[in-house]
Amino acid sequence: MDRRVLVMDDRSFEAFERALEAPIEDNPCVMKLMNRKKRWDKT
Repeated sequence: MDRRVLVMDDRSFEAFERALEAPIEDNPCVMKLMNRKKRWDKT
């Protein structure tokens, strides 16, 4: 498993946590990418 150590002050960590906890916004480009046929799918 890949692991990373993030070193930041309390204010930065709080902002980081808010970003992780925020609801995901719709992103049409990502949806298009995720819905297209995968190269490894044979069907």
